[in-house]
Amino acid sequence: MKSAAGFSMVELAVALAISSVLASMAVPTYRAQKLRSHRAEATQTLQRLQLAQEQYRESHGAYAQSLTELPGNWSGQSANGLYQISLVGQGPQAYQVVADAAGRQADDSECQRFSMRIEGALSHQEPSASCWPT
Repeated sequence: MKSAAGFSMVELAVALAISSVLASMAVPTYRAQKLRSHRAEATQTLQRLQLAQEQYRESHGAYAQSLTELPGNWSGQSANGLYQISLVGQGPQAYQVVADAAGRQADDSECQRFSMRIEGALSHQEPSASCWPT
């Protein structure tokens, strides 16, 4: 007697189970990597703000105290809306720029807030270096 070609139900169930296990391991890893890759948006925005502050200081002799004073179009959000951007003036020679995770990036529990504080020639970045892409 000739046997039928194809897969049995058991073989199909085993293949589906293996696929499910692999997917359950891959999806969280992919999601975490995607969140890490989006951190570059925060750091790039803060660096652009720092450059805008230096341009403003060159023209006005002091740092801007709000985003609206800076050259360029600063909406209070990063380019893709993944971070809320704020500028905290701390006098004519100091300021702090902050990027807070927003939208789908808010799931990045490791690096929720990026901050760069400039005081004269000194700068300080938060959080730890592991959050700042190199």
